[in-house]
Amino acid sequence: MKCIVLGNITIDVVKTRNSTIKRMGGGSYYSALALSKFCNTVLVSSIGEDFPDEWRVRLKNLFEVIFLKAKHTTSFLLDYSGDTRRVFLLQRGGVVETFPIKRDLMVLNPVMGELNELKPPRGVPFTADLQGFLRRAKPRKEVELVARNLGFLNGALAIHGEREEVKKALGLDPRRIGVLVASEGRNGGMATINGKTYRYTHPKISTTDTTGSGDILLGALSYYSLRRSIPNALRLSIAFTLLFLERKNVSFSKGEVKKMARLVSILPVVSSKQDENGDYLQSP
Repeated sequence: MKCIVLGNITIDVVKTRNSTIKRMGGGSYYSALALSKFCNTVLVSSIGEDFPDEWRVRLKNLFEVIFLKAKHTTSFLLDYSGDTRRVFLLQRGGVVETFPIKRDLMVLNPVMGELNELKPPRGVPFTADLQGFLRRAKPRKEVELVARNLGFLNGALAIHGEREEVKKALGLDPRRIGVLVASEGRNGGMATINGKTYRYTHPKISTTDTTGSGDILLGALSYYSLRRSIPNALRLSIAFTLLFLERKNVSFSKGEVKKMARLVSILPVVSSKQDENGDYLQSP
């Protein structure tokens, strides 16, 4: 089985009160990392000459990578020095286009508009993360989320976003999406499965670094949704993500995922009146 992930790898400058470090980021990296556990994974990303050689080697040791040449690598400043995280765009990378290679699954996981002109191919199951379709910023300016019509993503096997992102994703019809997940961090989240709304909760993990968690979830969910019923696929994907957060790698067994999945709760929401948090997931 061949899985292709589209989206730019990033250079993230992480600033805290005590230090500033540089690390590799981008949702496509984490989604590809999760998928590499299950299938022959190809990651397609534009990068510039500023992308460190050692990072290229690291990626190629994990999965197949197609690098598209660009003037710059997409770069962000992640500022944790205040009370809340602030994200600034440093450099905008190039666009990413699909490739005429055979694939059984496509994951769309942009960071800043690099897939805005891409239309999901017909006949290929696809999944998507909302964030990079909704971000806007000029270089050296703070990144903001803007409302945008994303109706072209209807028909997806799975779509993931944070709660605020789902609210700004206009034109999505949960009845035409296998599962639409709206994460709410440590509190679990909401999901619509075939148009019906559910709330999920999970055990708390003792880590303050949740980087990549939504993208790991999307990667695992992309695969499991092809193999399992949607509720079971979501439960396993959440468990997969929790294990990643505990260990910061994907070197755990299927048995460990199944064991963790028993601790994940997915319960139907009878109506939006009984759970007002579900309002943003109701069908139009």
